[in-house]
Order: sequence, then structure tokens, then C-alpha cells
Amino acid sequence: MTSGGSVPAVFIHEVRSLDPQAGAHTAQILWQRGIRDRATVPGFLDPNCYSPTGPDEFGSSMQQAVTRLKLAYDRQEQVVLWGDDEPDGVLATALLWEGLGKIFAPQRQLFYRIAPGPGGSCGSCAPELESLAAAGARLVIACNIVGRKRADMDEAQALGLDFILLEPCPLALDPPSAAILLSPHQLEATHPLASLSGVGMAYKLVEAIYGDMPQMRQQSLEDLLDLVALGGLTELGQMRGETRYLVQRGMARLQTCLRTGDRPGIAKLIALCQMAGDRPGDRVFGIGARLGSVIRLWDDPTRCMDLLTGQDPQQAIELARTAELTHCRCQALQQSIQEQVLQQVASLDLSTLPMIMLSSHQWFPRLLGPVAQAVADQYQRPVILVRIYAPLEPTAASSTIALGVARTVSGLDLYALMANQATLLDQFWGSPHGVDFQLPGVNVSLFQQALNQALRRQLQGNLQRNLQRSVDLQVTVRDLGQPLFRELKRLEPYGLGNPVPQLWIRNCWITQARYVPRRDLTGRKVRYGGTRFELWDESSKSGFPGLWWGHNRQDLPTGRCDVWCELVYHNGIYQIRLLQVLPHLPDSRYERPRPAIVDYRGQAGGEVPHPSVQVSRCPLSWDDWGRWFQQAAQQNLPLVLTYGPPVLASEFDVWRQWVGMAKYLARTGKPMARSRLAQELEISGAMLIQGLRALAPLGIIGQGEEILTLAPSARDSHGTEHNPALQSFLRGVREIRFQQRYFQEVSVAVLQSYREEGLEDDRPHRQPLARLKK
Repeated sequence: MTSGGSVPAVFIHEVRSLDPQAGAHTAQILWQRGIRDRATVPGFLDPNCYSPTGPDEFGSSMQQAVTRLKLAYDRQEQVVLWGDDEPDGVLATALLWEGLGKIFAPQRQLFYRIAPGPGGSCGSCAPELESLAAAGARLVIACNIVGRKRADMDEAQALGLDFILLEPCPLALDPPSAAILLSPHQLEATHPLASLSGVGMAYKLVEAIYGDMPQMRQQSLEDLLDLVALGGLTELGQMRGETRYLVQRGMARLQTCLRTGDRPGIAKLIALCQMAGDRPGDRVFGIGARLGSVIRLWDDPTRCMDLLTGQDPQQAIELARTAELTHCRCQALQQSIQEQVLQQVASLDLSTLPMIMLSSHQWFPRLLGPVAQAVADQYQRPVILVRIYAPLEPTAASSTIALGVARTVSGLDLYALMANQATLLDQFWGSPHGVDFQLPGVNVSLFQQALNQALRRQLQGNLQRNLQRSVDLQVTVRDLGQPLFRELKRLEPYGLGNPVPQLWIRNCWITQARYVPRRDLTGRKVRYGGTRFELWDESSKSGFPGLWWGHNRQDLPTGRCDVWCELVYHNGIYQIRLLQVLPHLPDSRYERPRPAIVDYRGQAGGEVPHPSVQVSRCPLSWDDWGRWFQQAAQQNLPLVLTYGPPVLASEFDVWRQWVGMAKYLARTGKPMARSRLAQELEISGAMLIQGLRALAPLGIIGQGEEILTLAPSARDSHGTEHNPALQSFLRGVREIRFQQRYFQEVSVAVLQSYREEGLEDDRPHRQPLARLKK
């Protein structure tokens, strides 16, 4: 099994020591994704090793929210939870309903509303808010709302309503002046709480109020964690820091619910999920996908809330069965829309387009988000889908209204892109990886042109950068199966920044392809199915099962091919889920996209792109530079040069340092990784071998492949006279120092021309560096 980049053996050893079920492949993916810090890796793999962050990190905003809630409690005021009609908003509302329901009496002091609107959250809620104020409500806790209901809130504040706003997304406009805003965007981007979703913010608010009210300090927050986990499985969000920790804890809580029946609706839905052959934690076909279908298709939000929070076992069974049937219907609808989208895509010249933008008067708007994400994953570029509505009362002055969704692959900030075109939009809301928006129909064409131009400038004409599908591991058919699945499972839960690992299998072929329809709970065929097959290559004497959802057998090649896939557990067997298949190409035909290079050498305070691959030390050679370059290309991230002028110790100083280290290690018997020794000396691995040979006349020998142990030699020491290995070592160090000076001065254009075989114009790799610089 191979993949780009070299993972230090000491890191693999550390990962295995932290988690016995993890191994070299787990370590490799962690390393490639930049999760390398000894302080971070334990908490990433095991929530028991993570130190949670308290809600007081939100400072005065959280304290103001707690104070206002306590005031409402003391005054016996009515409190209304107001969530949007997307999964994160509904789940945040459900969590607050349960959490605050232990403080405020449900249906007497505590009420909830889900924001209505054609296509999801675009209609006015002013009449509803006026009705709440007239009925005596004084405090509204709004979840995921302010970005699209700003005008309604201004009117409601004039009626005497106070607002606590839980807003996980960036805001295009300032919130109402008197409102209390709780947002992860109030924190630094690297803060553990900066990745919180709406349901995560709701959890932190409940945690804060429980901790501040003496009568609530004995209440357990554990009962709410499963709702946080469901939010993480339903919405594609950042899965790092506190969010990952809460979802990990919540998934364990879901297992408890299955045994105890504490949440009967969800427990039954998980059981039905397993009966259908799906793994509940699967991102595509698990419990999260089912909840997403229900929230998007059920007209009555009360049924969603009852499914999530209801305690009536009989009602829970009925709701769960209805939810399972709804999910199958939703899959069929999504498949129908996706087929229409792909038919339109087939008529486009994608070689000239940095994004895909399509529109229709017929698409069901609530399903455009999942469809856009699926197409973006398939074509590895931003996808925008627009539903155009005719005016309700056609007049000479009226115009059509367009509701759109934009989804993208990692590495592109959609929210910033939309913000630059705000003058063409009525409103927009969302996050860097997904934005919803509304605009006049007459602006659609102009909006498309403006986005294309902006993307071309951003990509600097290099459209192919966005077309390369990332690869986490290159494997063979022989590698597939339970051991690899269990090892990769240690990386769950998945999300942005930690996606499902993608496997690359080359020079393989497919046999026994047959279409299989999906069936619903009643046994009826659903207009959504896939093609089962067996995958073969030269590494194994047997094939491995696979499934390509949404495709017919005619879509599969008959000859040798290269496939991109995920390893999954479905219908009781391990199999691959096919993502993309192409005719097999020899090694020389594959060229990774070239990463953009940002040059901050010797500078301080530059704005480093996030995410990015940073070169923080001066490269030792072209091979050393190539490892950084390949890592950035594989992850489709910019490459940022942040190293300063190297401290160039002379070859004799390096030798004296090496001898001192060697004598200490030989005396103590302490093992050390070769990679760490080379890093300490600022030399290459090959030069370290020369250094080991040069130690032999001093009576010191090295043992071990990756982990090195130095020991006194049984041979007599002869000093450094007549030591050819030492002279070779000194010459090699001089050459490395020469190359480091070169890499401090070389132009970005020359660095960009790197290829695995050498430089772009095929100049000899070992040509004198001074000539290459010209």
C-alpha cells in the first residue's frame, strides 16, 4: 500500500501506542491532514484524552445571555425558541427544547417555532412574531436565523421582544443592536469552539445556564449529547476541536439510547437503518441522511420535534417508520433532480468553466443543497443550482424571484465569493463551504458572469487545480477488507477538514456488474438504485465487492481502469463505494495539480492562507522540496514559504554536534528516530547514513532501520585519521548548505516548475544550482 509523502516511523509508533486499533494507515492520513501535534492527536482519536472548553470562552456575550435567561425565569416570562427549517436549526431547537425544558415549563413558559418560507426560510416571519408578542412572549432564542430574518427582528424588537441569537454562520449584516449574539465567529479561527454548529452553540448555552443556576447544577448534560451527534451526522460541518469531541461523546450516547430506549423515535430509526443494511454512522446512508430527508420533506415541524424528543413509544414507532419511507422517497427525488442536472452539465464545456451554475423553474428547492454537494464532489468544482419562481401577482413592475444554493469542495471560500457580489443579491447566508441566497430573476445571468470572472481571477487561470480528486491512500484489492476498515474507522466522525478517506486503486478491472434497485420498508422498489460488481487486480486471486449508487452497469468500463472509492460496511459485508472510474493510464500520464506558492520568506506578519501547507524550514534539496510540493498538490492546498534565512553551521560544527549526540546516545542506549536525528542536524537521511559510517572509526555503531540505537563498537577506535566516510560526510554537508542558500534565494517560478522527475523543462536534475537559478 503506497501513498504520496513520507510519515516518520516515530509518529506511526506514537499513534499505535495511543490507539491499538490504529496503525500505519491511520497515521498516514493524520499526517497528510496536518494532524501531527503530540498535544492534538490523543484528543483527536480518543475523546477521553480531550480537554473540553467551557462556555465562558464566549465572554460577556454568554454572560449576558445567561443573565437574560435567569431574568426570564425570575419573572416567569414566556420564552420562544425560533429555529430555521434546515437540519442544524431544527436540531438546535430540539436540544434547547429539552435542555431549557428543565427550567421553563414546556407549552406554558417555553414554546418553539420553526421559521417557514418557500424553499426554506425566505418568507417573512413578521406576522408570526407579532402574534407571539401579543400572546405575551418576551424573549426569543433564535437559532440560525439572523442571516435571513434581519428585517423581521427589527420589527419584533419594536414590539418588546428581546433576542438571544445563536448564529454559527458569518453575518453579512450586523445583528439587531439590542440583541445578544453568540457566534463562533466571535473567536479566533484556531479556537476550539470556532467550529461549533448551531446545535453545538445550543449545547454551550444550556451548559452555561446549568452551571449558573444552583438548582440545575445536578442536571446531566449527557442526555443532550446525542442531539449534537445527530447534528454532526446530518450537516456537513467542520469536524475539529470541541465539535469533534461533542460528536464523539454523542455517538456513544446514541448507543446507550439503543439499549435503554431513552429516545424511542431515534432508537427505532436506527434499528430501521440497520434493517435496511445501512450503518448508522455512514455519512451517505446512515441516520444523519434519514434525518436530513425528514427535515427537508415533512411539512409539519412538530412531527420532526416529536421524532427527536418525544417519549411515547407507540408514536415513536409510527414516526420512525414514516421517516424511513420518507427517506426512500427523498432519495428518489434527489436522484431525479441530479439526473436533470447532469444532463445539463453534459452540454457544458467544463474545460473553460471554473464552476457549474444551472437553473430551473421545476426543481424542488429543499433538495438542491444535497444535489449540489453531490455534483460538486463528482466534478471537483463549485456547483450553484437555482430555482426560479414566477411572481405571485404578475404586474408590469414585478419580476421573478430566484432561490439558489452553492456548494463546493474544500479549499474555496464560497461565503467570501458571495459577499463580493452582494449588490446583485437580495440576501445570502451560510458558511465558506455552503451558501444559500435569494436574488431577482433578472440578475441571474449577470450574477453567473460575475462569479465566473471572480473565480478565474482567484484561480489565476489554473482551472485544473480544482479538478483533481484528492487521494488519501493508494491501495490494491488485496488491501481491502475488515482490517483496513477498522483502522480507518478510528478517524470517525467525518466532516470538513476530516473527510471520509478516499482510496485509489489502479490498473484494475470490473466483473459481474448488475443493477440492483433499492427497496423501501414495505418491499417496494424505489427509483434509486445502483450497480453491484466485483473489483479485481493482479494483487489478489479473488475479487472484492463494490457498489456504484445512482449508476447503471453501462456506466462501468469493460477494460483496465483506475478507480476512486471509499471502503464501507453495507448489508453485512465490507465493500467499496465507487466515486469515480477512469480508463487506466500509465504513471507518466498522471500529473498532480500544481499548488499555488505564497512567498513569505524572511517576512513577518504575512496573512497565511488557511488551510495551507507551510514550509517552515529551508529545504535541504530538491527531493526535500518535492515532499512539501507533493503534499500540497495531493491536498489541493496552497504552499506557503515561511522559512527565514537558515542558520548555516559549518560542516565541522555539524560533525562535532553529531559526535556529541552519538556519544550520548551510545552511553544511554536511548533510541531515536532517524528522521529526528536528521532534522536536528539539518541534513538529509542519506547524509545521516554517511554520518553513521563516519562514526565507526570512533567505536560507535548504529542498529535499526527507522528507529536507531547507537552502541559502542567491539572494534578498537582509530580516531578520525584515514576516515574516507568522514570526508564524504563533510563534502555532503557542504553541498546541503549550498543548496539551502539556493532555496533561500530561488524564484517562485523555478520552485513552481518542480516535477517528480525533475524540473519542468527537463533540465538535468543534478545540474549546478547556480546555472539553474538563471
